[in-house]
Amino acid sequence: MKRVIVFAAMVCAVLTVSAQDKKVVVVDKFADNTTETSDVVDALRTDIIAGLNATTRLTVVDVNVMTDLPATTNERLKAFGEKGINYVIGGTLNTMTYDKDVKDGKTTYTSHVSYTLTVTDVETGESVASKNYTDLSSLNKTEEEAAIAVVKKAHGAMKKFVDENFKVEAEIADLEQENEKKGAVTVYVTTGSAQGIQKGQIFEVFSEVTVANRNVRKKIGELKAKEVVAEDMTLCEVKNGGKDIQAKHKAGVKMTVVSRAKKSLFDTIDKGLDNLLQ
Repeated sequence: MKRVIVFAAMVCAVLTVSAQDKKVVVVDKFADNTTETSDVVDALRTDIIAGLNATTRLTVVDVNVMTDLPATTNERLKAFGEKGINYVIGGTLNTMTYDKDVKDGKTTYTSHVSYTLTVTDVETGESVASKNYTDLSSLNKTEEEAAIAVVKKAHGAMKKFVDENFKVEAEIADLEQENEKKGAVTVYVTTGSAQGIQKGQIFEVFSEVTVANRNVRKKIGELKAKEVVAEDMTLCEVKNGGKDIQAKHKAGVKMTVVSRAKKSLFDTIDKGLDNLLQ
């Protein structure tokens, strides 16, 4: 059965970036609940900033370059808002533990890290997202080396973090290629490099329908970015739903596309386990 998603629920669940702008985020100082040196939490924060910048989806500001910020939370949020910042990304280093292994006279260390990232809406002051992360790094020569090595893995987690929490919303502008069997094969969508879209980005396609006197979004297909052709235009291949997309385009029905994170192997395994348990 195809999913029907209530529009209001989607708006509440994610931070949607329109196809006309990038959201501006400030990365605040991170809290540290461990006994590690400040170098470790600083390395975690620095790598997260680098990972956020690498997505090109957001304009990222380091709070350390800002001066004369108020001490109280409400006043800080007000100051951020006056500088055009939309969201605050905060973080906490929760735990850092080590396993020592001696083999053939050689000692190595494996580090285990746990940290949390949060997103706060500057305008409302509300926390709109929170995500816990764990990772490990093995075969390090010292505990210090192991600590730095594991927090540097945070860079790779930021693509999915941004895809999950700062979604891009646009529309299907036109069909580029279609055939009788598959329907729409490739399409153009109204978002591109200006919003940080990159080759391989996945989009879900929705059309709006009326159910019980309510406007709801019904998922009708999925796209994959094939080529970013302009600041506001991307050529996508249709992964599924080509027939529906073709029919609605010919009927003049507006179709919205919303970016989503790529599904990992673990997501597939989790879904399979859920189905088995049902």
